[in-house]
Amino acid sequence: MNLSAMHLIVVSIAGFFISLIVHILAVLNIYTPPNFVTILLTAGIIIVWLESSKNVRRVFKQNEAVNPWKKAFAVCPVPIKYLTCFLILYALINFGFIMSFKGGEGYIDTSISFQKVRGISGFWLAFYALGLSIGYSIHNFQINSKKKV
Repeated sequence: MNLSAMHLIVVSIAGFFISLIVHILAVLNIYTPPNFVTILLTAGIIIVWLESSKNVRRVFKQNEAVNPWKKAFAVCPVPIKYLTCFLILYALINFGFIMSFKGGEGYIDTSISFQKVRGISGFWLAFYALGLSIGYSIHNFQINSKKKV
């Protein structure tokens, strides 16, 4: 699958807002989404991650000495960069918080509780924000490189 920078931005924004709504509903213990929604959002972060990492390496890998991820975040707007860093930290803290809840019965528990949705939705937010920042950086870099030519 090859997503352009604009498609990556659109997928990331849509996934971010859907996961934000699901996260808020899970934190407030209002609603647990059906299993297929959690599977789709989790598959979405995998797609966003794979496309982001592939595009970052393709676009920003001009100099071996420079880390392409650092170069991508250098082009990214400061608010999006800080939002992404905050959400990554929040996802880790949130996951640590839900680890204190008691697990379900048995070794394999396929029921999705509020705590499980809350724990994974923090990672959904972080990965979709990462996809947004990388997609914006790649799009901005491509526009600026076309103007120079």
